[in-house]
Order: sequence, then structure tokens, then C-alpha cells
Amino acid sequence: MTRLFFISLLALLLLGCSGKDFGRDLSTWSDERLLFSVWDKKADVIDEQVVEQIQQRGIVPDAEWSLIRQQSIAEGMSESGLMASLGKPDRTSIISTWDGLQNDYVFIDGNTRYKVSVKKGAVISQRRF
Repeated sequence: MTRLFFISLLALLLLGCSGKDFGRDLSTWSDERLLFSVWDKKADVIDEQVVEQIQQRGIVPDAEWSLIRQQSIAEGMSESGLMASLGKPDRTSIISTWDGLQNDYVFIDGNTRYKVSVKKGAVISQRRF
């Protein structure tokens, strides 16, 4: 019984020391999960394995990666590029306008808040407040 316990403990230790990528099969992740996981917020670094999976799926246009790597956005950027760049919004609202639905996202970074509006899959405005 004691031998089985030590073998189990050793296996757990080895699995725990094998790195953060153990058991992470990104091919099974949803597009949304991938987009929200581009940035490791604690370390403030980009996860290159997640980026590679997003690029393989073609979720984000190639032209937007330079902005995403700077955690920046621009008008005309795709909604998926926005999410890859800034992560999951803190608040979301949908507004009906004369020419269709508009998604408004609020991102909070410390004391700074950003409101980004998206219509027809593209960023149409952004402002800091």
C-alpha cells in the first residue's frame, strides 16, 4: 500500500513539473477560447502556441498580427482581432441602430477603461474614458 502511494506521488510530481503545456490540446479549444488566451495577462507575454493555432484556423486576418502583438487596436480591425489583442471584455452590450446591430465592449485595465464599438464584424470606434 505504501509503495502504491509513493508511486502515485512520484507520478503527480513528474506531471506537475512537466511544464504548462502538459495535456493542452489546442486543437480541441473553441475559437473564442483561443482568442481570449492569446495573452498571458500575468506574465504580459503572448502565447505563441495559441497564435499558431489561430493562424492555422484563419480566425484573425494576417495583417492584424502586428497590432495584436502590441496589444493595440484600430478602426477597421476585425472583431476577432480585437478579442485577440485585448482579451475578454469586462462588459458587453448590443445596441440596435438604424443600419443594424452594434456590439459595444468595455475593457478595464487598472484605472483605464476603453469602450470599443463593433458593427458588421469590424471595429468602428474606440475611446478611452
